Amino acid sequence: MAARHIHPWANIRAPTSVGQYPWIVSSDLPGAWGAIYLRSFSCPSGGHVPHCPRSRESRAYRTRHRVKLDCRHRAGAVYFGERGPTNASLGERRFIVTHMLHRRDFLRTSLIGGLGASLPPRIVCGKEKDGAHRSSRVALTAGDDRANNVYRGLALHRDAIRRAIGNRRVVIKPNNVSIDIQLAATHADCIAGILEFLKSIGKIEGAVIAESAANGPTLAGFSNFGYMPVAAKYGVKLVDLDRDATETVFVFDEKTMRPRGVRVARTISDPNSFIISAAKFKTHDRIVATLSLKNIVVGAPIKDIGFRWGRGRGKGTTTQKPLVHGSGVYAINYNLFKLAHKLHPDLAVIDGYTGMEGNGPTGGTPVEQRVCVVAPDWLAADRVAVHLMGIDFDKIGYLNYCMRANMGQADLNKIEILGEPIARHVHRYRLHDKIERQLAWMTPPQRS
Repeated sequence: MAARHIHPWANIRAPTSVGQYPWIVSSDLPGAWGAIYLRSFSCPSGGHVPHCPRSRESRAYRTRHRVKLDCRHRAGAVYFGERGPTNASLGERRFIVTHMLHRRDFLRTSLIGGLGASLPPRIVCGKEKDGAHRSSRVALTAGDDRANNVYRGLALHRDAIRRAIGNRRVVIKPNNVSIDIQLAATHADCIAGILEFLKSIGKIEGAVIAESAANGPTLAGFSNFGYMPVAAKYGVKLVDLDRDATETVFVFDEKTMRPRGVRVARTISDPNSFIISAAKFKTHDRIVATLSLKNIVVGAPIKDIGFRWGRGRGKGTTTQKPLVHGSGVYAINYNLFKLAHKLHPDLAVIDGYTGMEGNGPTGGTPVEQRVCVVAPDWLAADRVAVHLMGIDFDKIGYLNYCMRANMGQADLNKIEILGEPIARHVHRYRLHDKIERQLAWMTPPQRS
């Protein structure tokens, strides 16, 4: 395993136990490589957190261990690469500290496991930067040109998006829950707006449009919705995620009370992918509303080639997607929250040009709203979209769980709206006929 972001000035001795340093949550040091998982904390000026470069304890610690700390780094884990003989005792080994800057790297290497990942630690110096405290910027655009709405929303984050992409491959993930109902699926003009923006910042090379459609062959949906001429115009590939390499994640099933393995597309879980969720404003039949996060979490599980709902289904073929639903309203909200730590978007583009209300995500009716929401903070983007749909945010379980875990900003008072005034574009969406059943997550299940 090759380490990344190695800082040669950071030579320290490895801690011999978790208890040796109070800010360490857990330690895992197998063989030549291991990781230490750190508590999330703030370090205001004059604070006493050991890793704060301005604290007295930190200066003493760094003097003893010859460590140079950089306040700009935000680490989910600190990695140690062994230097010296492999038969040396743990306390005698010298290690290189390397900060893992990418959130998927942290989750992929964590051996704490599923629930442990529910509290992703961070180190932020200067002031608290956890999702519950930092402010986020969300672009809101409106107009009669869907592609232009998308482009202008992205342009308001131009520099931040260019930096965030870096050298990663851009993966545009549309929401094609249906391959033949345009109202239920991401419009080709939305994809065109994203690609035009990527071209303008020099990040279109190697970009792909990737999907695992829910109810039938993915490529049929691409064809039906006019994606192919758009992809040809910009020179990008269309990828059927059902043919992708996979890895297994685990979800909870509330009927069996057991975890179940789900195969998800490696293109989506790969830390070298920059995931753009090209989602829509839609109500839902299980979780009230489906926006940028759910598009990624439920789009990542694959189905067998030849699977489709209803007539024409290939013999013996199955789909992994319903496993995320977890056989009930409690499990689906929890599973979306749990998987969000690994499968969330890097950039949310939520098209509200024509939304869907009522019996979504496929059987609803159109809402002509003519807006678009864009943000690198996917939770902030979903929060703004929920407000624009006139939905009570407290009713959406999985997003409330993500808010409590500080996975992004969900306080409207701490979200800076760029572009249009949000109050001007609120439209109260009619919810699904079975909304009361969906809200059962708000009440603990009764014990028999």
